[in-house]
Amino acid sequence: MIQASLWDKELRRKLQALDGPAKQRVYRRAFNRVGKPVAQKLQAAWNGAKRRRGSSTKQIAKAQEVKIRVFTRTSKTRGDAWMAIGTEYKRGGKAKIWHILERGFRHYSKSKAYGSKPSLYGAAASMRAHMAQAMKAAPKGKSRQARSARQAYKQAAAQEWAASNGTAAAELSLVRKKRAAAVSKARKQGGTRIKGWLVSDNVARANVGNLSNDLARELLRGLALELKGGKA
Repeated sequence: MIQASLWDKELRRKLQALDGPAKQRVYRRAFNRVGKPVAQKLQAAWNGAKRRRGSSTKQIAKAQEVKIRVFTRTSKTRGDAWMAIGTEYKRGGKAKIWHILERGFRHYSKSKAYGSKPSLYGAAASMRAHMAQAMKAAPKGKSRQARSARQAYKQAAAQEWAASNGTAAAELSLVRKKRAAAVSKARKQGGTRIKGWLVSDNVARANVGNLSNDLARELLRGLALELKGGKA
């Protein structure tokens, strides 16, 4: 599940003060302008994913949904307002499908790797950009020596980025460890991956960094319209 949380008590207070229909219009605006485009990208990715057998990825594609809530209290993880984009496990009470970010395995503990924490905004993208730039100078070719040299360049670039971005690097490292632990747990429980399991990663990585900012922007715009007597 891709999650975005906002910490803004004043925004929460104003949204909670709206009557039911007005609040739902503000939410619907955020659904359509922020969440729906990401859900559609997930649908397209899963529709085009390779399948081992049956139509599992088609089920996943159809089951993308957007949820949004404003909480009466703030917690360390969910904030004052919260949006989640991902897979609805049961549509019509029957379909049993994979969670979009459970590393390709069926039904085990939910990954929290894609929560849009402020401390990680752009961090992964920054690291990839730094490494891509460094790799331009790496040796080309298919020989063992060339491959080994490229790996050395990659490791050096990652270490260089981590040295300049200590806090973000530590959090990203923790995320990777959690993912590895989740994969190990699933394999020990006899889980097998479906082909195409990585399709969600690309969509999540491309969108999670801006999701909280986009959500805040649309909630504020919708709120402003309602307070002025219009309809969001």
